[in-house]
Amino acid sequence: QVGAEKRWQAEWNIAHALIKEQRSQDAIGRVRSLLGSEELVPAMLNLRMRWLELSLALELGESLADAMGQVNALLDRHAAAVEGSESRSGELDTLAAELLVLKARVHYRQDEADKAALVLNALRTEYQASMAAQRSYLLESAELEQLGQLLEAQAVMLQLAEDYPRS
Repeated sequence: QVGAEKRWQAEWNIAHALIKEQRSQDAIGRVRSLLGSEELVPAMLNLRMRWLELSLALELGESLADAMGQVNALLDRHAAAVEGSESRSGELDTLAAELLVLKARVHYRQDEADKAALVLNALRTEYQASMAAQRSYLLESAELEQLGQLLEAQAVMLQLAEDYPRS
């Protein structure tokens, strides 16, 4: 199991390196290949890889018939991991925040801006100190800009500066 865990961690790093090189298609291929294997790894590592796969699929514009179902399944698995944990870890919080950003992205993709806003507000309340909370303003502003709501997009960016003056 240690060998499999090390391999998955290495693949995580390789996928992120590919993303930085703007090779998301290669990254998702590697992630899917790994997820298709039968190797046993810790639940959190598997959950992170599944989050990465879905995040990349959204980024690449893939058609995802049940994207919200997949996100909710990941959130349920995360909740189970939290219940099974003796203490709340930074890794669990980071993943929870990222899963909420992913959920908001899916809502935006499904033209459900009101639902996305609710998710982003929950993220900003519960995980206020996270980088995901800060990035959520950029996501919201970009979505508003795409809808031609430039004043609203600008207001979101001003709120980011107000809420995170050191960001």
